[in-house]
Amino acid sequence: FALDSTYIVVPDNPKYLYTSRLALDEHKQIVDTRHMTEEEKKRLRTVPCYKLTYLLHLGEEPSGGTEPHHYYLIPAFRLSPGKEDSHEHGRSLVETVTAAGGKGWIRWLVADRGFIDGAWIGELKKKHGTNLVIPLRNNMDAYHDVVGMARLGGSDVNWDLVEDRRDERGDLLVREKVTAFSEIRSWKGCPVPLYAALIHKQWRNKQGELKEDQWVITSSEPFSSGRALVDFYHRRSRIEEVNRQLKQPRRLDRFTSPNYELVVSHITFTLLTYSLIELYLKCREDWEMTASFLRTLQREESLGTHGVVAYAGDSF
Repeated sequence: FALDSTYIVVPDNPKYLYTSRLALDEHKQIVDTRHMTEEEKKRLRTVPCYKLTYLLHLGEEPSGGTEPHHYYLIPAFRLSPGKEDSHEHGRSLVETVTAAGGKGWIRWLVADRGFIDGAWIGELKKKHGTNLVIPLRNNMDAYHDVVGMARLGGSDVNWDLVEDRRDERGDLLVREKVTAFSEIRSWKGCPVPLYAALIHKQWRNKQGELKEDQWVITSSEPFSSGRALVDFYHRRSRIEEVNRQLKQPRRLDRFTSPNYELVVSHITFTLLTYSLIELYLKCREDWEMTASFLRTLQREESLGTHGVVAYAGDSF
């Protein structure tokens, strides 16, 4: 399972109840104002929006090949004003679904930094039988401990090369490597030891400058290697595909009325219909359509994979 939240922008109409005004960029993410002057902040345009927090089941079925078949189901969601904290809603969703399915029904949960809470990691592990995979913020003690251990080196530090690409002259284009550490206990408030993977990446930008970055991903259950943990966390990237499909061809944010009850009904039936179609395609084993979205279909049509796909704008 994956836990995520996304903003739903609505028209600037006071009849839309329980919204918050936020400064969002073109990708519907909150604008980073840390390096802005007061004058720049004043010129920011805010929009009314809701926050949709939802639990996504990342289903997989054996394909007979190297990659499994994927399908996605949304068993629970919460709609709230845009400024509300995602974490509390996420916690409520997990408790609701676990109460229905039983302890251990959500065995693995992948989330982003917006859901960081050390005590909750322990609660998930001990009370719900759920292992959480989540990245650390770079101002956390556990993050600095992992980076420090990697810097010190020694026999316990084994780097696994993930990618190394160079141009025809042998100059570095992209290099990514990962190492891992067990029994990380320096996260204050987290009652369980963590398994952590440190990812270090170098790349050359368009100006030819060599850049680098690093980040840490943790799990409340050990993995066979740091690379295995990173690959597991990358499953979360599929959420972006689901968000695009819900907001474009599924028209999740196209409300016909500002009435709050109708807004909730529209979202409920859109998510329910999406999940039912995924289940229907799974039962039919129509894996070419399961988990696909409009841009994928358009691209495949242009390549001749499909004979005919009729579409207009974001509808097909």
